[in-house]
Amino acid sequence: MDRVPVLSLLTKRNIRVDSMDCPACGLMEETTEHIFVSCGLAQSVWLVISTWCKVPQLFAFSVCDIVESYKYSKFSKRKAKAFHAVCLVTLWCLWKARKDMVHNGSIVTVGNVVEEVKALSYLWVKNRSSGSSLSRSDWEKFGCF
Repeated sequence: MDRVPVLSLLTKRNIRVDSMDCPACGLMEETTEHIFVSCGLAQSVWLVISTWCKVPQLFAFSVCDIVESYKYSKFSKRKAKAFHAVCLVTLWCLWKARKDMVHNGSIVTVGNVVEEVKALSYLWVKNRSSGSSLSRSDWEKFGCF
């Protein structure tokens, strides 16, 4: 819906920015699709997440492709819902990483983002599942629930 306040959209709203370059890679204009899908940081994070979740590498052209990727997995209904949660949390963590780079001058690594995804998605799935006895070690394996 183009409501995420990325630099390209801020300039369209007549908000002055110093540079429209992506804060993570500096190679492209910062757009919604770039920071969540095509930026080197995002692609590296999605590669690690795909490997962890035991799905083929996610090739997406839009955020919508990422959000709907669980529909095309061959997981059980329960595991597909967990994978969907992982995708949503990954988007959130990429946005948070971008904000940390821009506003706090933080150095963001793929490893840091992935660890945050694993931790937050575990809490989300565990607390939203009724009667779930999911352990953190099982979650780390992603296939054991």
